[in-house]
Amino acid sequence: MLVTHGELYVVTGPAFDSGTAATIGTDKVAVPAYVWKAIYEPGVGAGAYLCVNDSSINCDVVSINDLVMMTNVDPFPSLSASVKSQAIALVLP
Repeated sequence: MLVTHGELYVVTGPAFDSGTAATIGTDKVAVPAYVWKAIYEPGVGAGAYLCVNDSSINCDVVSINDLVMMTNVDPFPSLSASVKSQAIALVLP
């Protein structure tokens, strides 16, 4: 992507299931159920990887709208509704 078009924006974050998150350590740090990486390529579109946070490689490609619905985080707030509604083709890991 980047080599072809020269510009790419990437935002990464956690996603928690509703309910109580698992914790680790004596400080009880919350462990996200999922991790995500949103990608926007100007002139092409946007999409996100949503991966289960475990040792499997279980990921899906979702639209930015789907990501926002799950996380309440909009990684690209200035994008149009049409760009956010359709996930671009991303290669799964």
